[in-house]
Amino acid sequence: MYSIYNGVDFVGLRIFPKYRLLRKRNIRKMKSKVENFKTNNISFSKIYEIYHGWSAYSKWANSYKEKEKIRERIIDILWKNLNL
Repeated sequence: MYSIYNGVDFVGLRIFPKYRLLRKRNIRKMKSKVENFKTNNISFSKIYEIYHGWSAYSKWANSYKEKEKIRERIIDILWKNLNL
């Protein structure tokens, strides 16, 4: 038996009785794409598309803080690149 209070993994989310969280794997993948952007392996236009798609997907979860951390990381990288 598997307790529902441990969460159910479904369509990229971990679903609990009263809330939904993103899978850790999806958060790690997005962070790795941001790091690829930092090392110039991904262009700004591509990271823009990736982030907006991921943001639309993540709005279905209770993940506001995680979304803001990733957005702020992208903005920090952009500012550092502009101030060189």
